[in-house]
Formats: sequence, C-alpha cells, structure tokens
Amino acid sequence: MIIARAAFAPMAEACRKLLKPPLAEIIAATGRFLRATGEALAAARAANADGGVRRARRLDGAAMAELRRLQLTQALPGEEAGRIFALGFAFDQLRGDLHDLTSRAGGLAEGGGPEERGT
Repeated sequence: MIIARAAFAPMAEACRKLLKPPLAEIIAATGRFLRATGEALAAARAANADGGVRRARRLDGAAMAELRRLQLTQALPGEEAGRIFALGFAFDQLRGDLHDLTSRAGGLAEGGGPEERGT
C-alpha cells in the first residue's frame, strides 16, 4: 500500500522520470516472483524463483542514488520528498518480505506441505 500511495501521488517530473522504470520493473518482478512461489507451494517444492526482484532492486537503488546525486528532492515540498523516500523504504521492506516468503515456502516444501503435517 505504501508503494501505491507514493508511486501514484503527484511527483516532480524529473523524479518521476528516474523512478518510473525501476518502479515498473519492481511491479513486474514481484508479480513473477509471487506466481512462481505460488506454483512452487502448490507443487510442494522449494520456492527459489527470484523473478528479477534483485535486478529491479538494483535499478531502484541506482535511481535513488541518482536522485540524491542530482539533489532533486531538495527543492521539493517536504511531503513530496517524504513520499519519494518512503518509496525507497517500501521497496526495502518488500525485498525483506519476499525473502521471508521464500524461506517460509521452502520450509513448507521440506515439511511436505500442510496436509502431510496435519495442519
């Protein structure tokens, strides 16, 4: 939800130009990751598909670094600059959440799935 609020709120054009490509890649990669993880869970096998999430995070990190280098957020109102940095924070949280999901899905696959454990 944080990503949607920050990404689709009004934003300075220069910032939007830098952030739009990595944002689109993160959305697509997260979709691929979630589909692959769902398929792995349904098949009771380890879920280790990245779906391009790491690459997307590198693109986002590079875009955020460029925003800082160009000092594009300094002239922005505080609320708008805050949304941009919240977007970076949300991407970091998403990466951690997807990593946790991979670990837990792997644990389910190793344990044979909930039916075999009686849960």
